[in-house]
Amino acid sequence: MKKLICLLTTFLSLFFMMKPVEATGLKWEISKSKTATQLDSNYQSQVALSLPSKSENLVSDVVFVLDKSTSAQIENQALEMLEQLKAQIEKTDAKVKVGIVIFNKTAHVSSWFNLTSQMSQIKEAIQQEITSGTNSHAGLLAGKELLDNDKEVEAQRKYMVFVSDGITYMYN
Repeated sequence: MKKLICLLTTFLSLFFMMKPVEATGLKWEISKSKTATQLDSNYQSQVALSLPSKSENLVSDVVFVLDKSTSAQIENQALEMLEQLKAQIEKTDAKVKVGIVIFNKTAHVSSWFNLTSQMSQIKEAIQQEITSGTNSHAGLLAGKELLDNDKEVEAQRKYMVFVSDGITYMYN
């Protein structure tokens, strides 16, 4: 019986080896290449497989919502943080758009600025002088609206930085 099973298995194996089986539905539209070195003394070779790729455009939105009743030192820290971010993104192809919302009793919204090329305009928007009142709600809503209206950037690449002394008034 064992000899019969062995013979049958051998026969089936030979039968399937003789007729090539083709995979259907597979279409490779990706160019690929491979290279291999000659065998070395240990009968080993180095093989490299290359597939094409492309890099993703990294575009991010950052909105600073700043309470104007905070100190100038806080404004300087925000600007210093932006300078550090600018230095980091200059090493890559990333793009960061910065929006500024400053608020007192109402929110004052700037347009979008390119962090790498418009740092002086960002500084002006942050250091703009306004007085009287602290309406945190208006600042937060304006910052959210600014982020929501930019359809060019994916939601997971949008950030809001809220800076306040925490003392607010209720505005109805």
